[in-house]
Amino acid sequence: MPPPSVQSPGGVTFTAPDPSGPQISPQEMAATGMAPPSYGYTADQQQLDAPSKGKVASSVAGLMAIVAGIAAIAGSLLQWGKGNYIPANGSALEPITVAGFDSSGIFAAVCGGILIICGILFFVGVPKQLYWAIAAFIGGAVIVGAVVFSLIDIQDLSNRIASEYTAAGIAQTGDQFETQADLGLWIAGAGGVLGVLAAPFVNRS
Repeated sequence: MPPPSVQSPGGVTFTAPDPSGPQISPQEMAATGMAPPSYGYTADQQQLDAPSKGKVASSVAGLMAIVAGIAAIAGSLLQWGKGNYIPANGSALEPITVAGFDSSGIFAAVCGGILIICGILFFVGVPKQLYWAIAAFIGGAVIVGAVVFSLIDIQDLSNRIASEYTAAGIAQTGDQFETQADLGLWIAGAGGVLGVLAAPFVNRS
């Protein structure tokens, strides 16, 4: 049968191609300079089907967050305060120690673990890193807050110990009590500050 004739709206009659006739492959069309049919496949669809770009890692933020988490955990395991009880007669010297977990070290340890997790995710380059940056910022801020609170608490510890010892009849008038922050407190505090500073280096695209 001859190919059917179709009349366009403008009154021009044309003949539809015969599907049983010879077919031209896309390779032959490309060789002759003819453009292959798109079949409605637009450039936007081709872009959507293209392979996605590789994940963008935030290496600097990841390194900072991991180091901050390690410092916070290490600091929480050390002493946060130290001091001395010096009797007036000078016959004894009793050291005063404050472990990190006796103060607010538990907060530093937990938030340090959160910082390490965030740092690993920054290195991997997970999507929506801004959310993890907020988590790292909050974790570092909690550590800094715990350190500041403990610093004030340890400085006032000498007065509380003096009152307790005096009430128990252990301390006498003229006895001295000295307390101050120790190395663990400063290490944990440095970890908290580093965790806060890691957030701005996260890839937010």
